[in-house]
Amino acid sequence: MNILSKYKEIRSEVSDDVKILVVIKSRSKAEVLEAISAGVKDIGGNYVRESLNLYSELGDVAKSINWHLIGHLQRNKVNNVLGVFDVVQTLDSLKLARALDSRVKEVLPVFIEVNIAGEESKNGVEFSKVKEFIVSLSEFSNLKIQGLMCVEPRVDNPREYFKSMKELFEECKLIEQDNLNLKFLSMGMSNSYKIAIEEGSNMIRIGSSIFGERR
Repeated sequence: MNILSKYKEIRSEVSDDVKILVVIKSRSKAEVLEAISAGVKDIGGNYVRESLNLYSELGDVAKSINWHLIGHLQRNKVNNVLGVFDVVQTLDSLKLARALDSRVKEVLPVFIEVNIAGEESKNGVEFSKVKEFIVSLSEFSNLKIQGLMCVEPRVDNPREYFKSMKELFEECKLIEQDNLNLKFLSMGMSNSYKIAIEEGSNMIRIGSSIFGERR
């Protein structure tokens, strides 16, 4: 089955109100072009340099889709991502928020990355501190907090983690803050997106199920 068929299959089985973010990690220009021709509108990049190179290679086509940064962003790379990425899904510190807020030329949509399982090997805000962190971002008027994002741990069934994320998402929506407008719960990947959607995800991040295994 080719990229077109795989994307169409997933799109047909997923509700229209669930956004499919196609992950381009280690993918070629030809693969990404095929995905775009299949109807992909949103792309997720894990690595800044790889994404910038691909953005350049795609030319005008790159401007027709939405670019989401789903990998860790170092403060010294902030200038590189502005003007290319439409959304940063991995905001996890005040220092990064300050760097983004001071350098963007227009309001930037951001998601809070949540370390849902408290794993030392992963980035993200500690689950119990997410609401407090959101409130601490109230001063940054150039950032619009539009979502929460998590990378679930490698377990046989991540359902309980997804349930917790959905509960947190609903609680955070109650916070009254000018730069907060929570619309997206970004969770679920190729091996877990069906469970994630059942538990409330409205944005899934799919790579191998569309492109095949990475070479």
